[in-house]
Amino acid sequence: MSALTKRSVSHTTALALLDAAAGRAAELAAPVAIAIVDESAVLKAFLRTDHANLLPVQVAQAKARTAVSIGFDTGGLYDALDADPTLRSGLIAQPGITLMGGGLVLRSDGEVIGAIGVSGGSTDQDIDIAEAARTALGL
Repeated sequence: MSALTKRSVSHTTALALLDAAAGRAAELAAPVAIAIVDESAVLKAFLRTDHANLLPVQVAQAKARTAVSIGFDTGGLYDALDADPTLRSGLIAQPGITLMGGGLVLRSDGEVIGAIGVSGGSTDQDIDIAEAARTALGL
């Protein structure tokens, strides 16, 4: 019998991602919610910065869950699915799934270990903040 070993984002890495994302959000003066999920789309760490509204709390988590569930960053998904509107509509109809930018996959040695989702700024700011955190940790 063989066993399957799964890699996952550690809690220390998740906290470091939150810290890096919060730092970039402060630089942009963007009040945001930041969610880190593991490879199974389970919430690992979360931060709502000061003055962030309520809606981004759920949206940040949806962005992270979507990215890890499909293995792609959410930024260009809506437009990428222009050729298949049925698939796009089907994805949008799934609970907790969003095609808004700001959900980025986290990889280690090419393997998906989790995702980060940011919401509360403009789409460009959300992507920038998530990318800054991912880049800071080399994921």
